[in-house]
Amino acid sequence: MGDDALAALISEAKQISRADSLQRISVIFQCIDHLLSLEDSTRGYEAVGVLRTLPIFPTRRGEARPTLQTCERHDDWFIADQPRLLETFYGRLNMLAFGAEDLARMSRLFCALHIEDRLLSTAAICKPRQGLASVVREDYKRLLLSKAEYLSCLARNHGSQPSEVSELLRDIEVQSVDEVIVEWAVLYPSEYIIDTHEDTKLALIVREDNRVQLYIRHIDADADNLPFELCEQLSELFGIPSQHRTLLWAALLLNDIELLREALGPGNIFRTMSLEWQQMAVRSEPSGHRTQVSFGQSERDHSFETGYTQLDDQDNVSIAQLTDSHYQHRVPRFTAEPDVIFCSTVEELPDVDFEGKTQEGQKTLPARLQMLNTGMQTLFIARSSTTLIDHEPAFLGEVFVSEFLGHVLGSAYDPNIHWTSHFRNRLGHTPFRAQENSPMSGFYIDARTGQAMTDFLRTNSIEGAAAWAYLPPDYRIDVQTTVDGTSASFSWSPLDFDMARRWRIRGSSHQQDHIYILIRVSNVYGKDPHVRMFVDPWGMIQQEELLIKAPSNLVASIPDSAPLGIELSTFQSKIPQPRYDPFSRMSRFLGSAISRQRSKDTSNVYTWEPLNEAARQIRLLYLLPGKGTEDLRGKLTVSTIRDRPEYDAISYTWGSALHPFTLHTSEGIIPITTSLYLALRRMRKRNKSRWVWVDAICINQSDSVEKPSQISMMPDIFRSATRVYAWIGEEEDESLAVLRTLEQIDHAVPSRGGDEVIPRLGSTFWDDLGKLLERKWFRRIWVVQEIVLARDIIVMCGNQRVPWGRFCDTLSRLFYHAEQSSSGLFLSRGSTAGSVLRLAAFRKACWEGGDFEAKYQLLSLFEHFQWTEATQRRDKLFALLNLARDNCQELRPDYEAPLKDIIWRYARTFVNNGYVMELLYRSGRSAISPSWVPDWTSAPYPRSLSKWRCKTAPHKFTAGNGFPLSFHLRSGRVLCLRGHLVDRVSRVGKCPSYTSVFPAYRQEISTMVDKWFRARTPEETAIVKWRLPIGDCDIESEQPRTSGNLNDAWAGESREYMAAASDFADIFSPAVACGTEMRKVGIVPKNTQTGDRIAVFHGSVVPFIIRKTETPDGHYRVIGECYIDGMMHGEYMDSSGQCLDISLV
Repeated sequence: MGDDALAALISEAKQISRADSLQRISVIFQCIDHLLSLEDSTRGYEAVGVLRTLPIFPTRRGEARPTLQTCERHDDWFIADQPRLLETFYGRLNMLAFGAEDLARMSRLFCALHIEDRLLSTAAICKPRQGLASVVREDYKRLLLSKAEYLSCLARNHGSQPSEVSELLRDIEVQSVDEVIVEWAVLYPSEYIIDTHEDTKLALIVREDNRVQLYIRHIDADADNLPFELCEQLSELFGIPSQHRTLLWAALLLNDIELLREALGPGNIFRTMSLEWQQMAVRSEPSGHRTQVSFGQSERDHSFETGYTQLDDQDNVSIAQLTDSHYQHRVPRFTAEPDVIFCSTVEELPDVDFEGKTQEGQKTLPARLQMLNTGMQTLFIARSSTTLIDHEPAFLGEVFVSEFLGHVLGSAYDPNIHWTSHFRNRLGHTPFRAQENSPMSGFYIDARTGQAMTDFLRTNSIEGAAAWAYLPPDYRIDVQTTVDGTSASFSWSPLDFDMARRWRIRGSSHQQDHIYILIRVSNVYGKDPHVRMFVDPWGMIQQEELLIKAPSNLVASIPDSAPLGIELSTFQSKIPQPRYDPFSRMSRFLGSAISRQRSKDTSNVYTWEPLNEAARQIRLLYLLPGKGTEDLRGKLTVSTIRDRPEYDAISYTWGSALHPFTLHTSEGIIPITTSLYLALRRMRKRNKSRWVWVDAICINQSDSVEKPSQISMMPDIFRSATRVYAWIGEEEDESLAVLRTLEQIDHAVPSRGGDEVIPRLGSTFWDDLGKLLERKWFRRIWVVQEIVLARDIIVMCGNQRVPWGRFCDTLSRLFYHAEQSSSGLFLSRGSTAGSVLRLAAFRKACWEGGDFEAKYQLLSLFEHFQWTEATQRRDKLFALLNLARDNCQELRPDYEAPLKDIIWRYARTFVNNGYVMELLYRSGRSAISPSWVPDWTSAPYPRSLSKWRCKTAPHKFTAGNGFPLSFHLRSGRVLCLRGHLVDRVSRVGKCPSYTSVFPAYRQEISTMVDKWFRARTPEETAIVKWRLPIGDCDIESEQPRTSGNLNDAWAGESREYMAAASDFADIFSPAVACGTEMRKVGIVPKNTQTGDRIAVFHGSVVPFIIRKTETPDGHYRVIGECYIDGMMHGEYMDSSGQCLDISLV
């Protein structure tokens, strides 16, 4: 790419019109900028000049619609090349309508167009207002000099020497003032100056006439640290780029220069460079066609010409085949060879979007190129990111605190004002618009409302609160929620961190203008979530009771040894006696308030009356009408399934165990979760009552006798419901637009050429659809039986309702389209998002005869629904019972016994029912005791070598099934099986089959074969090398090579072979190569050790690795299945010596 490519892009730019999107224009400009950096674009800068006079530059003022302007002097507009300048002049000046990141990638273009004078960093002049009363602060200057080493550490990375940094710091004059009031002036391109406005800043550095002055507030000059805004300006002064400023600021605050040194490698170069430039490419087209930029497809692109399939086409698919799609998705995939572009530097790599978004046809995935010393090169590409952020815990935590504040502050609290987070939108409050560079704390209580908060603190004897009552402070409440326990780390915004410092309690002063409060909500999804409140977290930092780390972003944690305050729980009776420190007292008062809010009056809490199990009684909720945020009201009545009452059932996710809301009944209030509150609010009618069944209200969850009894009745409860409403959550992440698009696709008839109505794969629709299908409802274990058993289902998202059948049929059509067009990179049936189709297909199979029929064994269901999640691990066992054909009394739910006892009861039942080998095939993968029992509650579910399709007829392994299975259980949970100890492991490989080292794993297999088979011919060795990595898989088109060189031997491998090798190794999770005493080679689990025995049990199709225990009773522990070449088809059963009873524990 050179001058020709640049000419094509310039021609493209000339045709920009109002019909083009900002994204498209930005891409064109960025491509031109990138080509200007290439050496072969020698005349590029002159050629670009023709664009100056064309109206192709989108500009706007504030929220106004963009208009196209030229670069001529009469068109006054600017380039906000720094985020803080965009914030300062937003709505005041006409600015180029691109974000800061895009603008950073257009610097060469601006230079070629000679419009650097439009950069606000050049055109905007900031000076202190004349007449500011100031005080010279030599002490603060000494503080700056003490930080010279920190600044030099980064500045030398960008051209400044340590001596220059120290010299410039010594020349700074520090002036402290009450407020840093500044005046902005802007030089317009039309060459006149306009004074815009006054503003206030935390700090200002002014450099003119070889003189540098720093203006800073008195309050900040008295501190021991530098405010973030000053850190920014110092970085600017010394040429430190913006992406390193947060790291510098954190190191300065924590007084820890090691943070900087750890980030720098040899020569003081950053170990990880920022991905600043995107790799761009253009392809030329025949004359008459517009050049297309590889960032995305033009709006004029035609739809992909593919067909689609309805879910009905899967009627003949078995449950095993449906499950296989999940396994195939989780192992590495090998697709058609991509174009490979080598970049000269890391900066030229394209930016990876770790939230999985696509923009204008582009989806950039993270990748690594691995090169072995043998010369083998392998490119690893992550199909989806594991760093997706789950915002649900943060939402649940803030909802809880909002309800608490409503109780404490009463009518003075207005969530539309005081809840300063976008999460409030989801509860129906007015949308919140966050200002750039503003703290992200959840709540702001102003001074007027602060009187109520101060009264609350004073009433509860919080130290110092009485003095605050005369001049109430503002309160900033920061809510930090984690899924894990109280000492778990949480991310802290640098802006919030700085505000905690600035709003700290200053000594014993009677007047405090600002108070910062941290509320920690932890274990939010657990049975006992905790809520703790801390006043003045900055004081905790100083006392090392709140620990801060800053590798790149601030991460905080409260250690167990810190005064954590009182743990809060649902019931007031659990609140312990107060301890005498301010944190504990605050937590006690918060706990008391929350408990009162939950129960209002403990004597008015609803009391469940026992149900008559023999009469098959159930409770139904009579939900009274209401609207908006009005209290939920209703009445619980008892009915029987036999009476066939009319009601609707609700399927939803429980979410957090926190109960910030209440359902009001005449017999008392019932605390409910946020998720259920939102669902009932949507189910409630405005002018008419309705009957509903919902588990959290209609089942007494604290009754360990009633709960399992009602669970056993769920088939009848859901089959008897008039309709089941699947509540998947409120509208967010463009879910409304997604559902409307699904409706359009459902109503459209696909043309013969393809599904033109389906959005193109480059559109944001696919990202938004993925977010919808990744919601927790689709992964909840209890949802399976609720949907499978229901006769009629309505999917409900916000106020949108879609029939289940139409929803799934349309999704099937979309998945087919995506998989055919993009190899499953946008959507795949095997992914978590595809779980809805697996559920739909299973439901269809169960209702094939017109009524529900339990067709499958429970063990099969464990595997098929392994992708589901449960709050309690035992629910993974209980939630599928009503769908299994082998459900029996021995498998009944039990919420009192320890989990290990329940698993043993299930294992004993399966053994008694003849499924002993089904247990053994999946065993050895977990810490569960006994070792021959698999962990059915784990995800992913253990795979089995017994199901592998091999090349040798009958296309399955037959290691020991020439003998009848013989087994019995002994006391002590010992399983005795008849079998043979056929060999012993003498060598175990060191390279497991992890994806990141998969080539090394394959290389080790080849090396071990060479060492063990030295006496064999090259042809025989080549056959084993070929067969071993794929477990003798049936790949007819592949032929082994006889070359001894690994690269030559594998040079002709197809992607089918590579995929089979990866899939085979995944069974062992992970695998390693091994050699045996009988000069055999094989593939075994990673935790295999030298000396382990290889056993073949009668009736088993595969051998096992077992390990003798240290006890003298001769028992063995199961390590797992294994593949031993030459031992998979009964070859050693006749000559393996004496048949034994092998005892497994």
